[in-house]
Amino acid sequence: MRAFVGIEFSTELKNEIHEVQEKLKPFAQNGRWKHTDNFHLTLCFLGEIDEQQASEINGILVDIAPKHQPFTLGIEKLGTFGQGTFNPDIGLMPIRVLWLGIEGGEKALRALQSDIEEKLETLGFPPDPRGYNPHVTLAQSLKIKCDIDKLERQSDLFTGKIEVDSIHLFISEVSDGNRIYRPISNHKLKKRENAS
Repeated sequence: MRAFVGIEFSTELKNEIHEVQEKLKPFAQNGRWKHTDNFHLTLCFLGEIDEQQASEINGILVDIAPKHQPFTLGIEKLGTFGQGTFNPDIGLMPIRVLWLGIEGGEKALRALQSDIEEKLETLGFPPDPRGYNPHVTLAQSLKIKCDIDKLERQSDLFTGKIEVDSIHLFISEVSDGNRIYRPISNHKLKKRENAS
């Protein structure tokens, strides 16, 4: 089964991100837009794993989660991977991945991600050689009918918050021709201590 460790979003936040998608869709000729239920933040991609490996990974997450305090992340900036040049002759610009980036709370996020990555390496899962670039994927394989500046202006007013109080092991499945991400375990971060 294809798997990754990540952070699940609230239904409210997923719907807010979906609204950003809806503002951007008219500017795309085509592309694959992420389904609302699939919005998440990946911490470590694992690839194909079996039941034994899933059990070992969950063992690591059980150990790591209580060592980290809950934290809040902001989502603001629009970004791309694999962005081509706008071609005025055909009025299109290719984008491999369109995403929303993280603003605020990155220190706590990177500490958590690094801890998980380091422990997973002991199970034979090497770190991503490209480094960790936290983002929320909106769409893939796009052809945009404008330049990136115009696209960025459509999302300028969006500011979202991710309340991180647990981490999950997700599996990626195909159902009725659609890819879905399903959390199969939930590991709570350390509870905040009440001030006396």
